[in-house]
Amino acid sequence: MLRERLSISLLVASTTAGNGIRVVSDEELAQYIERWNTYLTRDAHILKFVPASGAASRMFKNLFAFLSSPSDSPSTDFERTFFDQIELVRLLRYARRRMPHQ
Repeated sequence: MLRERLSISLLVASTTAGNGIRVVSDEELAQYIERWNTYLTRDAHILKFVPASGAASRMFKNLFAFLSSPSDSPSTDFERTFFDQIELVRLLRYARRRMPHQ
């Protein structure tokens, strides 16, 4: 049982470039990529992506389970739905790019 009441945040705007999202220059991006590639040359091991919130952790729980399983193909209802839907999203994006803008 929760001892304290949950606080509710009211959203006032979407995040956009310059409003919650920092856009890096091409030069900064090149520096970050170089730093990452240098890190990888040091026998680096990438362990885990850690989402910033518990909600995100729960959201990716099933996907992480699949990625850490020995299987190369979807075996649960979640996995089959995920991969079916991701193909649908890709198809919709492809179709939208080719549709004339109104």
